[in-house]
Amino acid sequence: MKALRPLAVGWLVACTVSCAHRPNAVVTQWVLQNCRVGEQDTLETKLRTEGKAAERGLIRYYGDGPGSSTHAEIEAEAGRQFDEIIGALNAGRTYGLSGSEVDSIRADSRSEYIQAAVDDFDNGFRTATLKGLAVVGRPKGVKLLRRVATDPSSSDRQVAIAALAAAGIPVTPP
Repeated sequence: MKALRPLAVGWLVACTVSCAHRPNAVVTQWVLQNCRVGEQDTLETKLRTEGKAAERGLIRYYGDGPGSSTHAEIEAEAGRQFDEIIGALNAGRTYGLSGSEVDSIRADSRSEYIQAAVDDFDNGFRTATLKGLAVVGRPKGVKLLRRVATDPSSSDRQVAIAALAAAGIPVTPP
């Protein structure tokens, strides 16, 4: 799947979909825009202003994920994009790719491409929720961040550690 990953659609697809169960508009905007701490001061301010409601929404999103209807939309869009890429390659439009790069792309299946898009979206979605919890900085969210940051088996551990550090929150309580 490595060959198509540079063309992967996870967050590009996210721009065209919405989450099925929206905790609130600001939280949904945060997780779908793949915000980085410090990049969108206005949205960060709105997130902080939402306080407890944002914390609840982000915790819910972290636990529940984006929802099956969002995944279905991502799968459909990724499938469309895969078909478009393969169609272009089959028509001889290689966009400057070498023969071996084109062969590598063709070696990947449609289902692998779609699964990579869903996985990319899910990873970015969880990352955004954890970063959002650090921005909000409320007790339940910080508790979740610390639990994830100290769980050696969590795939989100490094994200939680980085989110806490970026917000100036120690991983362990003082």
